[in-house]
Amino acid sequence: SQLLNWYEEGTFTPTVAFGNDSTGITYSTNAGTYTRIGRQVVAIIAITITNKGSATGNMTVEGLPFTSGASLGGVSFADWYDFSFAGVYPVYGKVNPSATNISLYIEAAAGYVQPITNSNVLNTTVLRLVATYFV
Repeated sequence: SQLLNWYEEGTFTPTVAFGNDSTGITYSTNAGTYTRIGRQVVAIIAITITNKGSATGNMTVEGLPFTSGASLGGVSFADWYDFSFAGVYPVYGKVNPSATNISLYIEAAAGYVQPITNSNVLNTTVLRLVATYFV
């Protein structure tokens, strides 16, 4: 069917976790907006961390407004400030299947990516991204 049966706009509150834990993480900004057209969701996320807390492990952005479908969506990185890696590296991400979170990765060497962890994040990290995925 060619019927457009869903259009919605709204806001949500994204958060950050390390190893599925968010103990002690605080923000000066954690806001999100989204547009859903049919099965496609575009989420715009702004996060400014003021304390990365005590959690350890791989970083995820939590709280997407809709659970993703079983196939992966994509994440388009916009800006990242105060990143503790030396130099400038591309950041990649993926919306995890059947979930409401995004896993983030950094290019460690040509052709090799690794998860962003708590050790890569500072108490002044600013994250801006746009995620596109399907429900």
